[in-house]
Amino acid sequence: MTRLLRQLLALLLLAVAGIGVVWSVSARPAPAPDTNALNDAVQIVRTGWPDLDRGALDRVGRPLAVVSPAGEVLYATAPAPPTDALAAVRERTLVAPVVVDETAVALVHLT
Repeated sequence: MTRLLRQLLALLLLAVAGIGVVWSVSARPAPAPDTNALNDAVQIVRTGWPDLDRGALDRVGRPLAVVSPAGEVLYATAPAPPTDALAAVRERTLVAPVVVDETAVALVHLT
């Protein structure tokens, strides 16, 4: 009987600890994506294509990378810019295409 009580108490303590962990994680607000900065960077690249206005891109205020469709990094302020879709998902970057004359010429990754 005592053994059963100890096991139930241990199970109850484990459940309370699990609920506490879930509660503390869910209480933190999720980081909001900065879509305004992403749109600004896309417009800067689009208006100056094929020349990148590096000064204007630096003023976006967030680490970013401009990557060609082939995966070549054209410009980056991010320390380790993603070069493919899998790396972008792994690093949770915001990604938007740069479309010029109905052709996607680059991708902007905002970290």
